Amino acid sequence: RADRLKAIELEAQQALESSHAVAIEAMRQQHTDEMDRLLAEQTYAVAAAAAEKDAMVKCHEDAIKNLVVIHRKEQDTLTKRLEGEKTSATEHVALEKDREHNAAMVSALRVRDEEHARDLESLLQEQRDESTLALADQ
Repeated sequence: RADRLKAIELEAQQALESSHAVAIEAMRQQHTDEMDRLLAEQTYAVAAAAAEKDAMVKCHEDAIKNLVVIHRKEQDTLTKRLEGEKTSATEHVALEKDREHNAAMVSALRVRDEEHARDLESLLQEQRDESTLALADQ
């Protein structure tokens, strides 16, 4: 009877250990499954974040390209405007120089015309005087 009791006790101990081993294996498998699920979620989250980052980078690159194009167009417009203003200023300076030159020429021509008129008047007066003397001599 003591042997029988020991055998039952041993059998119960083995059943308990076997049941414990099955429970531990089930818990280990449950834990492994949970870790795999969490890893899959993290992997998906990392991939989604990387995709979102890539999309944002692409969007920013496109925006920068557009801004560069706009800036170049504005720069070209300003360059053309500046060239136009330079041309206009150069023409204005040339016109001012022409105006000053023309005013000086007009003034010089007036002086010359006045001198010419005086010289002509002087010559005419001399001719009248000579004609008067010649008539008086006859």
